[in-house]
Amino acid sequence: MSQYPPLLEPSSSTVRRRLPPTPRRSSSPRILPTPPPSSPDCMNHSALFERRPSGRKLPMPPNANDWSLPSPTVHRKFSEMSKNTSIIIPTLISQHHHQSCSFDQSSTTSKSSSSDVDDLIAHGIDISTSSKSAPEISPTAATTNANAVPTSSSWTDNETHPNGLGLLHFSLQHFPVRKRLRISILKAEGLAGQLKPELEIHAYCKLVLLPGGKTQNSIVRRGRDVVFNQEFFFDGILSDELNDKCLNITVCHQSTQKLQKDPVIGELFLPLKNLSELQTKKEIKVIEELKHHINPKKLGRLSITCCIEKDAQRLTINIIKAEDLPKGGITGPPDVCVRIRLEQKGKSQLKQSRIIKGTCCAVYKEAVMFLISPKLNDLYDTNITITVHDLSRTITGDDLIGSVFLGKIAVDKSEIDQWKNAIEHQGKEYKGTHHLKPSLRTPDVVAEAPSDSE
Repeated sequence: MSQYPPLLEPSSSTVRRRLPPTPRRSSSPRILPTPPPSSPDCMNHSALFERRPSGRKLPMPPNANDWSLPSPTVHRKFSEMSKNTSIIIPTLISQHHHQSCSFDQSSTTSKSSSSDVDDLIAHGIDISTSSKSAPEISPTAATTNANAVPTSSSWTDNETHPNGLGLLHFSLQHFPVRKRLRISILKAEGLAGQLKPELEIHAYCKLVLLPGGKTQNSIVRRGRDVVFNQEFFFDGILSDELNDKCLNITVCHQSTQKLQKDPVIGELFLPLKNLSELQTKKEIKVIEELKHHINPKKLGRLSITCCIEKDAQRLTINIIKAEDLPKGGITGPPDVCVRIRLEQKGKSQLKQSRIIKGTCCAVYKEAVMFLISPKLNDLYDTNITITVHDLSRTITGDDLIGSVFLGKIAVDKSEIDQWKNAIEHQGKEYKGTHHLKPSLRTPDVVAEAPSDSE
């Protein structure tokens, strides 16, 4: 007896059936569906040992005419994405694209398509049905900028950020029964303006209620347009004490280096007496611009000499040095420049020194000369203003560090004595060291709404 089953026992009389040759693989990948299953009665004996079909429905492969030309990529703005749906829809290619192909492209397509058609026929796929069900889709679909993320800034793409140090949005509300003042920091826009655009800012706010208040810090946010949405409470404040309080908010940049003081971006001072609506228990929203404030007692000193030459009708001011200058906050040490303005007999002359960058002690030893009238009456009526500027902050619109005054507008005793000695002893050079003074600014005028009794 044979050990083989009767179906698998070799027989010399039977002729083995040759299977169709394996189709040649093409360079392009193709997805071929599984042929439909047949009944066990009609199956060959060798088919019993083949793998059973999975029954999955695979997508129909495209035919030879379905390969289309690459279409250009479509770029869309974020504003257009918000209006339309977020689903990316592929672009359909019209039929005239295929007719505009060159002869070389059509010949290449026909060669590759002929081999594809033979492979499909060998696997028992009907070309007529598969070609109708496959839509024509361009290989490059319309794409959108997925990295575009909306920010909290109210400035559109066409508008430029303000040149200042930024805007701070916050609100205040007083609860007289609880004796509590609530301050909500909403957001900040355009921090540092156009200063150091390459710097990644990590901003946080410091709040203090002057005088004698406790400092509270906000969370740290990254970016120049940041949203805080954080509330701060100051307890034990009566309604009668609001007029004596002043809110100080300082926006700082958290330094990445250890043991280094966080630089100040800008700060604001808001006297609560200017907000008469706080007495009505309503929430008041305020938008205030950040400013660069310097301690008026720590502006530095300027050393100069002056000499009046009567015969040459000339005034020579020698700039020796400017020392102990304050740092410019986020910009670091200042780019120092000294400007001198002389006014005499209704005429004005302006000259400036060279620029010394990145230092708090600028040594000049530079002479500046003016043509003047040597008459005593004209000399006593002369106004000389010497200002020290930080040119790294010129783009913010406030680059003045401090001023020194000589002549009729002199303020300090050192300024008065130096100009007096220069007039009385013409031809001799007199030296003086003066403390820089802040610029004189007119106070803001606050208009209050008339009361009901009025």
